[in-house]
Amino acid sequence: MCGDLDEGIQIDEEIYSRFLRFAKHYSISPGGTDQRKVVALAKESSPAPYMDALFADFLQQVVNDTAEMPEGMHADAIANQVIVLSRLAGFLAGQFPPATDLYRGALEAFSDGYAEPTRLHKSMNDHHGHSHDHHQAGEHQHHHG
Repeated sequence: MCGDLDEGIQIDEEIYSRFLRFAKHYSISPGGTDQRKVVALAKESSPAPYMDALFADFLQQVVNDTAEMPEGMHADAIANQVIVLSRLAGFLAGQFPPATDLYRGALEAFSDGYAEPTRLHKSMNDHHGHSHDHHQAGEHQHHHG
């Protein structure tokens, strides 16, 4: 029984440690504050900077929330955030008529985000097999559907 508990805590800490490494790629760490500055969404401007800043804000909130969780509860907190943010995405998309087809774009963004940790892991390890935790701010690449 005690071994199962220790194993569960170890798995939780591995998931949490990996999550924090990937968050660090976006200059996000526990205790940080919102990164977003006011970004105008004028018709002639691209929404990408706003979307990147909003992504960073949500990620910062998740990092801060999970940092407050007791040992062994980090992975559950992250999993709960997945459900809540998925619900929020569905709620926001539900404001539009079906012809808008945000559902497809949302699924593509979800799939892209799901694959992002794998891409980050590959980019953080060079051909010598060691990890690079350093980067320049704003070097991330991800697709907005």
